[in-house]
Amino acid sequence: MLEKVVETDAVGIAAPQLGFRLKAVLVWPDRTKNPLFMFNPEVVRASDEQTDLEEGCLSVPGIQVKVSRASRVMVTYFDEEMKEITRTFTGFIAKVVQHEIDHINGILIVDKK
Repeated sequence: MLEKVVETDAVGIAAPQLGFRLKAVLVWPDRTKNPLFMFNPEVVRASDEQTDLEEGCLSVPGIQVKVSRASRVMVTYFDEEMKEITRTFTGFIAKVVQHEIDHINGILIVDKK
């Protein structure tokens, strides 16, 4: 997953995009920090406040879709050591996390129109 994100200069990827039937995502919008691997991620709370962002996706190259997503989300997941984590994300990374979790739930940006 990490190799594909680096190769394509993406900010995240989900295992199903690479043909794996796993609930795993990698999120790495800030290359100055370590990539975040999340296993079995689940949004447990989302803000009512929504913001729109033009999103692209490796699964549908060349297409940009304006998507409205929660500005803040609380997510429960397991890290690489299988430790359960609950973390709140805001801003751009919140959008990336929601985008990748959509993938493991079979939802693409084109489904958000």
